[in-house]
Order: sequence, then structure tokens, then C-alpha cells
Amino acid sequence: MPWIIINSNNQVLSAGTDNHTPSGAINVPMELAMQAVANPSKWIYVSVKETQTVLGPNVESVTQTVNVPTLTASPLSIDTAQTQQINLLRQNFVNESNAPVTDTNGNVWDGGESSGSMIYLACQMASLGGLSGITLYDHYNVAHPMTIAEGMTVAATIGAAYQTAYQKWQSSRAQVLADTTIADIENVT
Repeated sequence: MPWIIINSNNQVLSAGTDNHTPSGAINVPMELAMQAVANPSKWIYVSVKETQTVLGPNVESVTQTVNVPTLTASPLSIDTAQTQQINLLRQNFVNESNAPVTDTNGNVWDGGESSGSMIYLACQMASLGGLSGITLYDHYNVAHPMTIAEGMTVAATIGAAYQTAYQKWQSSRAQVLADTTIADIENVT
């Protein structure tokens, strides 16, 4: 018989669909046990009053109120909501900070801290080697011969885009940590 085990707050601790119902378990419909098996802590067990119409013994309709067991999503704690939102914001930051960057000439460059740093270092090394120019390859692997100063401008453009994404990440993260309601936390982008 399908079963769940709950704590004193009706939080589901574990669930199963086997025929070996543990001591202290509640027998429930198969759909509920299946729902709870994958992630028990996500659910709270509740009993909902429901009106049902059934056929009586002489084929007449009888309306009765019964208790129907069901599961409802467990409410998030503030800490859990903050952690989940920060993880989402972190992934958004990684995506935004590494997105391609278009310079004032319309050239598209690989974005990100490492791309900007590599271009900066390549320009520095070329300059130290006594060169006056460098060839950089854009996002589409097209060669762009340019002066060292132009290369530094490309690096600065990528760096500025990275800093914009970084500042947004830090500001959003701080806002999530300052918010005191789940709704406010989940609205931070």
C-alpha cells in the first residue's frame, strides 16, 4: 500500500509505493505517494474537505462531505528563497558577463573577464616586444589588424561590459539579502 511519513508539522519526511508500510506511516492514494517520492521535503500533507455526489443504494444521488488527503507545496523559508534567487542571479551574471560585446565599429568580440584580460595582455606583450600593431580575432574568428591603442580600446570595451554585468550582479545580490519577504526576493532580477 502506498504510504508517506510526516512530522508534527505535516511536512513529508519520506514516501514509498511498496507493500512494506513502515511503522508510523500513513496510507495514501498511489498518486500522492508517487508525487512525494522524488522530493519529499517539498510537500506538506493536508486533508481537504470535499463534497462528492455518489449513487446511493437505490440508485438515487447522495451528496456527502469526505476528507480527501492531498499534498501542497511546502512554503519556502527566507533563507531557501534567498539561496535559490542568488543561484539564479549568479547564472544570469555568468551568461551576461560572457555575452559577446559589440564595439563602436560594429565588431563583435567574445565577452567576459578572460577575453578582455587576454586581449589586454596580448597588447601589453606586443608593446613590450616593440611592436606597433597586433592582430585580434573577433567572435566570428575574423582577423582585425590594429594598433596597440586600438587593441587596448577593444579590451576596455569588453572590460566595461563585464563591469556593468558585475555591478548588476552585486546590486541584485545585496537586494536579495536585504529583502524580508519571499515575493520581494523572487522579484529581484
